[in-house]
Amino acid sequence: MEDGKIILMPSFQQIREKLAGQGQSSAVIYEAEQLYTSGIGLITAGEDQKASEVLLRSVDLMEQNLADLQNYAVLSDALANLPPAYFNAGFDLDGRKKMKQFADLRPEATVNPEKYPKELVEVLKDEQAKIAKAGPGKLVITSNVEGAKVFIDGVEKGATPLTVEDVGFGYHYMVVRDGKGN
Repeated sequence: MEDGKIILMPSFQQIREKLAGQGQSSAVIYEAEQLYTSGIGLITAGEDQKASEVLLRSVDLMEQNLADLQNYAVLSDALANLPPAYFNAGFDLDGRKKMKQFADLRPEATVNPEKYPKELVEVLKDEQAKIAKAGPGKLVITSNVEGAKVFIDGVEKGATPLTVEDVGFGYHYMVVRDGKGN
């Protein structure tokens, strides 16, 4: 209520239209986040095979539109939930592969042993040990636009030209944006 007037919240359709108006990628990120939410619900319902399909589609959409992804926590959590969904659906190798990818992205992560099969907890610990043993890596990043911002795994690391000395072993996401946000 504002100045004695009732202000109505926008409808779901209005929100979708607004997001779509921001560009195709924003609408795709919105769809990916909706799929993520749906995937979590499917896991809760015990529908692991369907959950793995939905979560994988969510991750794929986020990865394809990485430059517009604002909330890496959703991507990280989708990657965290994919391994047990795969594993429980009978896709052991896919579950192990995604657990390694999650460990690379979040090497400090811990998981609930009641939610994760012991085999996946072991994969996580093994990958974390590899990351620790390998130590940090070094990236030298240049661009044709001086001062472009560099983001690794959703964290701003500085501007180009840039040397990042603390990149861990494994799978990571990097986005470089010019001063206009491109």
